[in-house]
Parts: sequence; structure tokens; C-alpha cells
Amino acid sequence: MTKLKKISLALSGGGIRAYAQIGVYRLLKENNFDIESVSGTSMGSIIASFIAAGADPNQLEKVMFELEREFQEKQVFLKPSLRVLPMSKQKLNGFVDADMFEEMIQRQFDEFNVTNLSDLRKPISITSVDLISGKLVIFTNMPDAFIDQPDKIIISNASIAEAVRASCSFPIVFSTKRYEHMQLVDGGVKMNLPVTLLKAMKAKNIVSITMDGTVNYKASSKLLDVAFRIIDIMTNANQESDRLISDFNVNIDVSKYHTFEAGKGKKIVDQGYQEAKTQLDQILLIFQ
Repeated sequence: MTKLKKISLALSGGGIRAYAQIGVYRLLKENNFDIESVSGTSMGSIIASFIAAGADPNQLEKVMFELEREFQEKQVFLKPSLRVLPMSKQKLNGFVDADMFEEMIQRQFDEFNVTNLSDLRKPISITSVDLISGKLVIFTNMPDAFIDQPDKIIISNASIAEAVRASCSFPIVFSTKRYEHMQLVDGGVKMNLPVTLLKAMKAKNIVSITMDGTVNYKASSKLLDVAFRIIDIMTNANQESDRLISDFNVNIDVSKYHTFEAGKGKKIVDQGYQEAKTQLDQILLIFQ
């Protein structure tokens, strides 16, 4: 019987680009890697949560492609016409009301009999940021791991859909998440690659996954183009220190896809699998 190699995964945010991490997960499982614990930010938090719920690669792809289909059908990603609407005329603090997104997520978790963080099978930590205090917020089923970190807000009694929605509340695009006295936004604002959280959870053999590449940005006067580029630069910068403390980083260059380019999920998953395959020998050597 083949011995399973135990690792932990830190999954980064990146919108539809994060689907590359699904392909990496498939490759790891095919090569007898057992995922002991996970952490995730933004779209990476969705993938991490389903892994923590016990999803195998086939189940994960099915769920994520179903979500992508709903993103397209319900136009979860912003419409071009909204680009010209003054923000002052919007009722929401984002172009998309994320309550609908939260409901979509929960329906998928119902298939795994998961409602709350405590229902997940594996240790997990998910990032968000409170706009009011400016603090990093950690949704986790291992709150004791962060007992000595008063600079962070720890939440362990939330539903998984609330946690994921908060982590995915991409500034400007999605409306913020109100939770108790907090106003929560995308965890990538402060920690796009949550390796540090796995370290606090005493995880070993940490594999981080990123989607960095050369972005062909052209000067633009459009509000959203400028805003998205600023956020790209910010998240790339804040994840570098975490990348360096992981035991191995798998980087998949899917920069040719836009963050919100729904409909490209299958291509991105396949690219993630193929590019990770070129790094497999290194991964096996490190975690043999």
C-alpha cells in the first residue's frame, strides 16, 4: 500500500484565476498527497473550504464549475453598463450584492452537510479584513491556535458561507459583509496568501499556490481598471513574505485571464494541472 504524503495547503485569492489551484489539487491527490489542513483567501477560501469539507478532485471541480455557471447566469460579476454608473447613485457599497453570492455558496455546501465552520472535517483558516478596525479577521475551526495574537480578530462560530463571503468581498465589486460590529472585505487586502495562518496552526509541509505572472496593463482613465490594478499590486506585494516561508510554492501563470473572466474556469483548471505537473519532481523530492 502506497504511503500517503501529508501536506497542508495555503490557497491565494485571484478571482477566476484561482481555479488553477483546483488543477494543482488534482495532481497532488493523484500522487498520494494527503491534505491535513488548509487556509485560503478570497476565491482560494472557497476552494480551501470544499477541500476541508472532504471534497475529492472530481467533487471539487463539479462544485466550482457549477458556481462559475451561476456566476454567469446570475451575472454575479459586474456588467459593463455598471462601469459608467456613479458610485454615489448605488445603494450598495459594491456593484454586486454579495447576499446572493452567499446563498449560492451555502447551497453547494448543503451537498456536504456543512453549515458552520465546526462542521468541516479538516482544520481551516480563512482571511478577511475589518474596515472599521483595520484588523485582519480570521475565520477558523481552530481558534486556540491564535489565542496569543490579539492584533487579529478570531471568529469560530460563523457559518462557512458567511466566512467565505466575507473573504471574497472584493473591494468595489462586491458589497461588504456586515458581521456583528464589523464591516468585512476581501482578505487579500492584508493577507492574500495565508501561509502565516498555517504556521500558527502548527501545520507542517506547507505548499502555497499562487497565480503570478506579467500583467500587460495599459494606462487607463477608467475607475475600475485603475482600481483593479491597484488591488493587484497590493495583493502581490503582501503575499511575497508568506510565499517565502512556505515549504514549497507552486506558481501558475494565468495572468492572461482577467480576475472576473467567468467562463474560462475549465481552461484555467487544466493549465493549473499541466503547469504543476512540470514541478512534480521537485515536490516529490521535498516531501518524499
